[in-house]
Amino acid sequence: MIYNWKFDFEEMEKKRLKCYEWKVQISDCRNRPLTQLHDNYDPMKDQSNGIDYHINPNWTDAEVKQFRKNIRRQNICLRQNLRYHSKILERKKIFSKEQIQALKFMPLEEAKNYLPDLWIPSEITRPKNREKWIVQRKEYYPASPMLHTISTLHKILPIIQMR
Repeated sequence: MIYNWKFDFEEMEKKRLKCYEWKVQISDCRNRPLTQLHDNYDPMKDQSNGIDYHINPNWTDAEVKQFRKNIRRQNICLRQNLRYHSKILERKKIFSKEQIQALKFMPLEEAKNYLPDLWIPSEITRPKNREKWIVQRKEYYPASPMLHTISTLHKILPIIQMR
């Protein structure tokens, strides 16, 4: 799937959703002119100035990076047969294996209470700001407000396992 090209972000997100519906992983390819052998693309910083890498007029830097992020998370969901993606679960540092299993099977609305970064692949996800890429690195530690969440999850785990 070639992005940052003729079709804009909205059109490509619709194609991504169709691939998700078909349970097809996507091999994405960011378009760059044939005259460019390399560029300075960096997914972690705002490059909306258009100097570091080629940005098609139909796209913005934030859309290029958001689309790539959506593809990555969708592919993870498909490979692991998950209904949603969460970086917190991906890192496997906060919850035990039993808690992760419980989270995977609980209703999405309930899981959102434990996973503030929960992402649903069947929905279009646009960048927060179309004109500027914002990287928000969040670390979740049990000593933070997640502590209450984890202790609550310990209490409901036996109930979920009985279902």
